[in-house]
Amino acid sequence: MRESFAEFLTARLRSQSQELNEEHLQASLSETDRYIPVAEARRLLKISHRAMFDFIVTSEVDFVIRNHGTILKFLVRLLDVEELKRKFEQS
Repeated sequence: MRESFAEFLTARLRSQSQELNEEHLQASLSETDRYIPVAEARRLLKISHRAMFDFIVTSEVDFVIRNHGTILKFLVRLLDVEELKRKFEQS
């Protein structure tokens, strides 16, 4: 039941993203993708929580909500975080 709730929350938040497209959604559902906690992503990018949330809302960073015991964790895709980091370093 917790897994289903986590999937529901993920789907609900994705549907509220501004620029979500079908291609991005299919790419984000890969089981081989590695996801990291939001706090770790923020440290890698050296940005605020609000800035991280803005990247998620605009679909620049994919996310998922996963069940870890009795806690739901909000995770972001490492590949997207690394791509943003490269962009930041180039600018």
